[in-house]
Amino acid sequence: MQVLFRLFWDLLLLRQGPQDIPYSRALVFILIFLHIFTGWFLLGISQTLFQALYSAITSTVIAVAFVQIMLITHRKDTRLYQTLSALIGAEILLGMFSIPLTWLYQLRISDALVIGVLSLIIIGWNGMVAGHIFTLALDNKRALGFSYAAFYLFIAIIFSSTLST
Repeated sequence: MQVLFRLFWDLLLLRQGPQDIPYSRALVFILIFLHIFTGWFLLGISQTLFQALYSAITSTVIAVAFVQIMLITHRKDTRLYQTLSALIGAEILLGMFSIPLTWLYQLRISDALVIGVLSLIIIGWNGMVAGHIFTLALDNKRALGFSYAAFYLFIAIIFSSTLST
């Protein structure tokens, strides 16, 4: 477990890529469960538990579908497990960074502007990591990888804002 944590941490720092993640169907399913749980916990701070669970499941389905469609479109579908593990594992860690910010915001302990800026940094970091993952999964087509990352974040943000209303 510590090896996987270190691997995902290095992925967040752009020192590793999806090719470094073990090719494991079981790992993907464990990470999908943890992604839903982390999203549910994070969103449960500001939404009802049912809304949070629905939003977390939808977010995970969007990630899975997006990666699968992207890889199939480029005939790289054999990289699905590693790419999905990399993206979801990175988002789990970034979600853990977001939990304290969400608590501080909900409890009105800290300045909302500071929390907003830190949240934007995490979203930008998520985009950078997703672009890095997509670039490597698509054979180093950097502009394409980062374009997909921007589109993925756009879709995720649109859906999350729609579901939270």
